[in-house]
Amino acid sequence: MNPLNLRKGHFKNTCTRWTAFGWAFLSVSLFTTSSAQAVLVEIGMLREVTAHIRPDTLVILDLDNTVIEPHQTLGSDEWFGASVQRLRAEGKTSEEAEHLAGQNWREVQLHAPMKFVEPETLGWIQKVQAAGNRVLGLTARPNTLAVRTIEQLREIGVNFLATPITPENIALDPAAGLVYHEGIIFSGHPIPKGTALLQFLVTVKHRPTHVIFVDDREHHAKSVEKSLIEAGIEHIVFRYGHNDSKAATYRSGGAAIAEVQWDVFKASLKASESSGSPKLLSDGDAQKKLKVE
Repeated sequence: MNPLNLRKGHFKNTCTRWTAFGWAFLSVSLFTTSSAQAVLVEIGMLREVTAHIRPDTLVILDLDNTVIEPHQTLGSDEWFGASVQRLRAEGKTSEEAEHLAGQNWREVQLHAPMKFVEPETLGWIQKVQAAGNRVLGLTARPNTLAVRTIEQLREIGVNFLATPITPENIALDPAAGLVYHEGIIFSGHPIPKGTALLQFLVTVKHRPTHVIFVDDREHHAKSVEKSLIEAGIEHIVFRYGHNDSKAATYRSGGAAIAEVQWDVFKASLKASESSGSPKLLSDGDAQKKLKVE
């Protein structure tokens, strides 16, 4: 089954397995330097990255909580994380909790429009692209959301194909669900982002001389940093903390708002099959509903 619901042949299947030959190709044929140093920098604004971009820099951006976020609390990274914790507390295994929470999160994403984490984000991305730098997306979203993710980004003006490494969609590892679609690598949760990035670069035979990667999650940032060091690629990895305060906000009131929004969304989801999109309450409307109840 095509996980993206696209016509047959839309993706080029060029799966590169991590065999001894693959690693030899990575270290000898493609990445010949070995001088990369660990550089992990904490930032709160994307514009802090600008001074570090060179003409030869490949800029790689995480999506959720780095470039985009939902308008409402429902569907946010904070909501997903809290859902996983709640399911674990109810006795689910970590795998079961992430699967169930992921199903709900994906359902919301199929209907939720997005906004930028910072108002200046679109202008910043377009300025980097206009300067001639390649800008690549790297997300842990599953490939089943690839088409919807492109729709969400297009709705707010983001185009990762403006300066692509390749315009061709590639099924990097169909069995693992790893794909490259319209300028974005969709790694999913089983594959570390660093591994996914190197597999893509090997597949397209692209040797960046300098990489900048930005991600709000430290474990993703460290995964990419580790892989770039192993490959000998000069880089700077930024841990982006613009939305760090939202975790505390979620605990102090956001959880109740998300619960109301989820109840309304679920109740309207079945009815929407024949009448249109399910209802997504704004945070303001959810707060009003809480006060009434």
